[in-house]
Amino acid sequence: MTQDSELIRILRDLLRFDTTNPPGNELACAQYLADLFRKEGIEPSVLESKPGRGNVIARLKGDGTSKPLLLSAHLDVVAATEPDWQHPPFAAEIHDGYVWGRGAVDMKHMAAMSALVLLELKRKDVKLKRDVVFAGVADEEAGGRCGAGWLVEHHRDLIAAEFCLTELGGMAVPMARGTIVPVQIAGRGFDPTRIDVRPRLGSTELWQWSNPSKRVHPMHLHGMLFRIVERSSGVVHPGERGWKDTIGVLPGETVTVQPWFAPYKGKYVFHCHALEHGDKAMMLQLEVVG
Repeated sequence: MTQDSELIRILRDLLRFDTTNPPGNELACAQYLADLFRKEGIEPSVLESKPGRGNVIARLKGDGTSKPLLLSAHLDVVAATEPDWQHPPFAAEIHDGYVWGRGAVDMKHMAAMSALVLLELKRKDVKLKRDVVFAGVADEEAGGRCGAGWLVEHHRDLIAAEFCLTELGGMAVPMARGTIVPVQIAGRGFDPTRIDVRPRLGSTELWQWSNPSKRVHPMHLHGMLFRIVERSSGVVHPGERGWKDTIGVLPGETVTVQPWFAPYKGKYVFHCHALEHGDKAMMLQLEVVG
C-alpha cells in the first residue's frame, strides 16, 4: 500500500479532525464521510444527537436474502497532550512508513477501511445478499450516549443488523516466540431484560465456577457476598474463609461458592473482573425476588 493510496488519504483526512472527547465535535468528521458517500451515489444520513455531536449512517442495499451487516467505527478520540508526542497528534504525518495521529489505532483506521468497503462495493456493482451498513458514531470514549446508544434508542432501524464488525482484536502483540494478532468474536450488547437465575431474598445456593483457560479469572458478584466452600485445586486458604465479593479462580480449577442473597431485592450482575465492565456481553445477571 502506497502513501498516496485512497485508504491512506481517507485515514489522514479523518485524523486531521480534532474530535477529542470531551467535547467530541464529531460533526465535521461525519460530514466529511457523508461527502465521500454522496460523490459515489450513496445517500448518507448525518444525525446530531446534540449540537456538534455528529453520527453518519450509509447503506448499500442487498436483495434481502440475509439480514444486514453493520460496519461500525467511532469518530471521537481520547485526549492527546502534544508535548508527549514525537509528531503532532492531529497532523496525520507519515514517518518511517507509519501514519502518526491520535485515532490512527483507536479507531479512525476502521472508519477509513469500512467507508472504503462501501465505496468499492458500489463502484464494482457487487450484487449483495444483505444490506451493508456503515455507521460512524460519536462519543464512544465517554460512554456512547451521544453516539451508538443514542442511535439504538432513536434510530434503531438505521443500524439494526445480524452481524457487526467493529473494534477490538487485530492489534499486533509482541510475544517471546513471535508476534500474535488477537481476534475477538461474538461481542454483543448486554440485554438488561435477561435474567440467568432468580434466587429468593435471604436464601443461599451452591454455585460452581470453572476456569478452563490458562489464566486466573477474578470472579466478582455485585451487591452481595459469598464464601468459598471448596477449591478443586486444594485446600481453601484460611484468609479466604470469610465472606467476599471477589475471588480468583485458578487455571483449570473449579471453585464451589455459597452466595447469600441479601439484604436487598433487585437485579445484580456477576462476571470476571479481568474483563472491563464496559464489555457487558461478559456479564450474567441475577434477580433477587421476595
